[in-house]
Amino acid sequence: MPLLSVKTHGALRCRAKAKHSQLQCQNPAAFKMKVCRMHGARKKERILKNEQHPHYKHGAYTQETKANYTVSLGEIKGLEKLLKKLRMIN
Repeated sequence: MPLLSVKTHGALRCRAKAKHSQLQCQNPAAFKMKVCRMHGARKKERILKNEQHPHYKHGAYTQETKANYTVSLGEIKGLEKLLKKLRMIN
């Protein structure tokens, strides 16, 4: 059953549809949006960017750092192989 704002005030309905039943969502669409808040509508000024975003990459694991780590790890493994060959470690 649609909410009162859809019935009485003529608000636009959310355009999202259920995958199984193909029924349209009964909620009103968010202001100037095609879908409701539960289907992804959000204001542009509320979208977090850069340092404020929870998935922000801080630069500690850049491609250059990862490449250096891989090279160093390869050198360590090579040394371990050599030491095992010389029977200096088990």
